[in-house]
Amino acid sequence: SGATGRDALPSHQRLRDNTGSNCRCLKPFSTLGYERGEMINCVSYCAGKEILAAGTTNGRIAMWRMVVQSGSSRGDTKPQWKLQTPTEIGGNVTQLQWGSNLNLLAANNSNTVLILCEHVMSAHFSHQVAAVQLSPTQLNITQFHTGLHFSLQSDIHVRGVCVTKDSVTVWNGKQVTVYELSGTSLRNTGSFPCDSHVVAVHGENLYTVEPNRVQIRTPQGTVKQLLTFSKAEGNPVLLNVRQSYLVVGTDTANIRVFDLSRRDAKAHCSTKNLADQIPNLGALRSVKCNANGSQVSILISQVNGRPDHKVYFYDVEMDTVTHFDFFTGRPSSGISQEEESEKQQWSLSGHSPVSHFWDESEPRLFVCETVPVSSESILNSSLDMEHGLLLQDCSPRPPGMQALLALDVPYYYYSCKVRTEPVCVLHLVPHMVSRKALRDFVGLENCEKATRDAMLNFSFYLTIGDMDEAFKSIKLIKSKAVWENMARMCVKTRRLDVARVCLGNMGNARAAKALKEAEAEPEPETQVAMLAIQLGMLEDAENLYKSCQRYDLLNNFYQASGKWQQALETAEVHDRIHLRATYYSYAKYLESMGDKTLALTYYEKSDTHRVEVPRMLQDDTSSLEIYVNKMKDNIYKWWAQYLESQADLDSALHFYECAQDYLSLVRIFCYRGDIQKASEIANNTGDRAASYHLARHYEGHDIKQAVHFYTRAQAYNNAIRLCKENGLDDQLMNLALLSNPEDMMEAACYYEEKGSHLDRAVALYHKYHQALELCVTQNLTITEDLAERMTVPDSKDMSEEARKELLERIADCCMRQGNYHLATKKYTQAGNKLKGKKKYASCCYTGNEIIAMRALLKSGDTEKIVFFANVSRQKELFILAANYLQSLDWRKDPDILKTIIGFYTKGRAPDLLAGFYEACAQVEIDDYQNYEKALDALTEASKCLSKAKDASSGQQEVRLADLQHKITLIRKFVHIRSLYSEDASEAVQLCETLLEEPELDPAVRIGDVFGFLIEHHCQQGNFQLANRKLEQLQKLLPSQNVSYYISQASLVALQKELGIPMDRSDKIHISKEEDEVEEDLNMF
Repeated sequence: SGATGRDALPSHQRLRDNTGSNCRCLKPFSTLGYERGEMINCVSYCAGKEILAAGTTNGRIAMWRMVVQSGSSRGDTKPQWKLQTPTEIGGNVTQLQWGSNLNLLAANNSNTVLILCEHVMSAHFSHQVAAVQLSPTQLNITQFHTGLHFSLQSDIHVRGVCVTKDSVTVWNGKQVTVYELSGTSLRNTGSFPCDSHVVAVHGENLYTVEPNRVQIRTPQGTVKQLLTFSKAEGNPVLLNVRQSYLVVGTDTANIRVFDLSRRDAKAHCSTKNLADQIPNLGALRSVKCNANGSQVSILISQVNGRPDHKVYFYDVEMDTVTHFDFFTGRPSSGISQEEESEKQQWSLSGHSPVSHFWDESEPRLFVCETVPVSSESILNSSLDMEHGLLLQDCSPRPPGMQALLALDVPYYYYSCKVRTEPVCVLHLVPHMVSRKALRDFVGLENCEKATRDAMLNFSFYLTIGDMDEAFKSIKLIKSKAVWENMARMCVKTRRLDVARVCLGNMGNARAAKALKEAEAEPEPETQVAMLAIQLGMLEDAENLYKSCQRYDLLNNFYQASGKWQQALETAEVHDRIHLRATYYSYAKYLESMGDKTLALTYYEKSDTHRVEVPRMLQDDTSSLEIYVNKMKDNIYKWWAQYLESQADLDSALHFYECAQDYLSLVRIFCYRGDIQKASEIANNTGDRAASYHLARHYEGHDIKQAVHFYTRAQAYNNAIRLCKENGLDDQLMNLALLSNPEDMMEAACYYEEKGSHLDRAVALYHKYHQALELCVTQNLTITEDLAERMTVPDSKDMSEEARKELLERIADCCMRQGNYHLATKKYTQAGNKLKGKKKYASCCYTGNEIIAMRALLKSGDTEKIVFFANVSRQKELFILAANYLQSLDWRKDPDILKTIIGFYTKGRAPDLLAGFYEACAQVEIDDYQNYEKALDALTEASKCLSKAKDASSGQQEVRLADLQHKITLIRKFVHIRSLYSEDASEAVQLCETLLEEPELDPAVRIGDVFGFLIEHHCQQGNFQLANRKLEQLQKLLPSQNVSYYISQASLVALQKELGIPMDRSDKIHISKEEDEVEEDLNMF
C-alpha cells in the first residue's frame, strides 16, 4: 500500500491498494483522545505486525491495525483498519521508523528521539479482585465483593500486576512494589529492587525468579526460602499460583508444581520435561495450574517462534501429557469423547489459543480463549483423566470486551475495551472489568455454594452421560430457577429425557405438553428446538431448525416470533410448498397492524384476494370499487353481489356479466320481469344452471318453454314429468331416449297404460334391454331402486318367459355383485322360489360364504341373516350369525335368545356359548338382581366350558376355575336370601362373613349384600346400625346411587327416624322414566 502525508490531507490518512483500485481514508477520532484539527506529519507501516503508525502535530502517535471481517479471508475481502488508543510523547512528531525487532518504534518529536517499546497492557484477577492497566503508570482496581472501583497511580512503569484479596503487586523488571487494599484506598507496604520479570503472590509471600531458582519473599523483599533448579531443569521464566499450588515453567521446557499449603513450599511432583513429550517445542508461553494441583495446562511456541495451535495438559498424578488441537478441532487420542457428539462439539477447527484459565476453585473446569480467522471465542471444558476433555460451551467473546481475564463460577471475567465516549466527570474511575454469567448459571448468579456445586456436578455428569449421578447431585434442589437452568443445559446437551424431569420440577405444564407433541417429529433436533422455544432460547431453536433442514418449522418459528422478512425468505427459498400460506399469514398480520395497502399485495400473492380483499375493504366502498375495476378478476362476482344487496341492480348486472355469472343474470332479469332477455341469455350461453332457473320460472305459465329449458339444462326427468302431466306425448319419446334407463322404463309404462303409441312403448322396452345389457357387461352396480325400475310388470307386450328371463338376468347380475338378498328377491319374483333359495345359498359352494355373510351382517337384515345361516348350515356362519344376534336386544326377545343358543350349539362353539351364558347371568344380576337365574346361567356356562377343547395352553382351566369361584359365591348369597325367612340372625351373620370374601364383586355385587343388611336392620328398627352400613356402602361406592340397592321405604324410614337429609343421588323416583332422567342428569 502507499500513503500520502501532510501535504495531501493534513488531518486524514489516505490508503491506496496497489493491487487494485481500492482507496480508503483514515483519520483519528476525537473520541479516542485526539483533538479537532490535529494534523498528521509522518507515517510508518510495519508489514510484519500489519500496523500503520502516524505522528501528529500534537505529539501523539496514532496507530491503525489491519483486521479481517468476520467470515471472510484475506484473499476475498477488503481489509479493515481499526484505530488504537494513541501514545503521547509530546512535542511535534516529525519522523517515525519501525525497528527490525518489530516491537520497537523510533519517534522524533523535534526535541529528542524516543524509542518506544511495545508492551501488552497487564491485567490480573484473583479472589474477586481485578486489576487492569490503563497507562504505563495507571491501573484500574475493581473489588467485585464490595462493588468498589478505584484507580492506582504507580511510581514505576508497570510491566506486570498481580492481585490478591488484600494486596496489589506491580513490577517493571527492575523493582517490585506492593500496595495494601484498605477500604477505598491503597497503601504502599513495601518496595524493593528485583530483576525478576515475572512475580506471583500467595498470601503474604511473593515469588520472584532469578537464574536457576525461585525466591520466596516477604512484601518488603526479604527472601524467606529458595526453590532451586538444576542446570538441566533450566531457569524459571513462568509462574502461576492457583489456590495452594504454584507451577513453575523454565526456559528448557521443564515444569514443576509446588504445594504452598504449609509453612514452607514443598515439591508436589517431580520435574516434568515437556521437550520429551511435545515435538517441535521451542519455548513455553504460559503455564497454569488447577485448584487442586492435579492438572497443568500449557501453551507453547514452536521452534520457528510461531505460537502452537494446541493446548497441552499435564496430569500430575498419571504423569501423562495430552493435548487439544484447535487447528483440526479434535483432541488427542488420550482424550476421550463420545462418537455421537463429536460432530456437534468439536467444531473449532482453524482456531489458535491465546490465553487459558482454570476456575478459581473448581479443579475440573477449564476455559480457553481462542482466535480464529474471524473473531475471538471462548471454549469452556471439563477435564478429568477418566473421561477426558469434555466440551461444555463455546461462545463468541461478548462485544465491547478486550480479553478473557479469569473464570470464577458463576462468571467469566473480561477486561473491557477503552471507552470511546469522553469522560466528563472529574475523578470518575472507568469500569475496565466486566463479567458475564456462564451459560449454566444464567439467573443463578447469586445462588449459594451448595446450589453452585450441585449445578457443576449435574453439568459434569450430564456431559459424561452418568444420569444416576447427575440426578443424585440435584435431588435436594427445590428452586424452580435452578431447574430452569438445568433445562437450559439440556438444550445444549440435547438430553430430552433429563429435560422432561426438569420441566416437571419447574411445574411448566405447557412446555411439557409442547415437548410431548414434538416427539411426533422424526428429527431429534426439532424436539430440542421446541424445548429451546419454551425456555426462551430462540437463537438456539433457530439454529437447530436450520441444522436439521426443517424449513417448514423454521418458517412457523419466524412467523410466531414476528420475524416476517426471514419467514418470507425461508418460504421463497426453502419452503415453497408453504409459500402461499406464508403470504396469507403475513397479509393477515399487516391487516391487523393497519397496513392495508401492503396487506392487499400479499393477499394477491397468496391468491386469496377474491375473498379477503372485499372483506378487508367492506367499510371503504370507494376503495373497494377502485380495486375491483383495477383488478378485472373473479372478484367481479363478489362486487356484483354487494351491489345487488344495495339494490343497485343495473350495476350488479354489469359486473355479473363481467364475471360471466349467467345464472345471476337470468335470476335478476326474471325478477325484473324481462323474460325475453333472460331467455336470450340462456339460449345463447347454454348455461345449465341458468336454463334450469328459467325453466322453473316458465313452469307456472308456459309448459312448452319450461320443457325446452329443462331439456337445455339436461334435467330430463323434470321435462318428462311435465310431458306426462300435460300430454305432450311427442316430446316425451325424444326425452325418454335422451334420459337414463329408469326414465325409459317409466315412459314405456306411461305409453302402455295410456294404450296409445304402443310402438313407442316397445321401442323404449328394447332400449331398456340394451341398458340392462350395459349393466351386465360393464358391471355397473345395480341398486335396489334401479332393480325395481328394471323389473317389468306383467304386460301383454312381453311374454311371461321373457319377463322371467329378464328377472333372472337381473338376479344373476346382483349375485355377481355380491347383493345376495336382492338376488333372492328377483329369483322369487321370477316365480322360481326354490331356485331363489338355492341361488341365495349357492355362495356357500363358491368359497364366498364368509364374504356373503359379512355382507348381510352389514345390511342389518336379521331375518335374511338367520335364513342364510340356516340354509348354508356352515358352523362358521352359525357363529357369525350368533355373534351378530348378541348385538341385538336379546334380553327382551326370547326368540333371539333361543336362536343364539341354537346357533352356538350348531356351530360347535361351547366356549362362546359359555361366554353368552355368563353375559346372561350378568344381565340377571345387574338389571333384575335375580341371582337364582344367574346361578342357573353360570351352571350352564360351566357345563359348556368343560366340554370345550383347551387350545390356549391352560387358559381355559383358569377361566373354568374363575367361573366355579363365581358360582360358589353366588350360591352362598342365594342360600343366605333363602335362609332369611327361616333364621334371620343366621342369615345376617353369614352375610357379614360373605363380605369378607376376597374378590366378591362382581360375582356378587357389594351393594346387594349391604342392601340386604340395611333392609334387615331397618325392618328390625335398628336405624343407627343401618345408617352405619349405609355410610360404609357410600365410602366403598362413592360414585354410585345407593337407591339401586336399597328400597325406597328403607331410605325414607332412615330419613324420618334419624333426620338425615337425602342426597340428590339417593332420591328414589317412583316411575322408571323419572329414574332414567335423574340418572342422566347425574352424569354431568
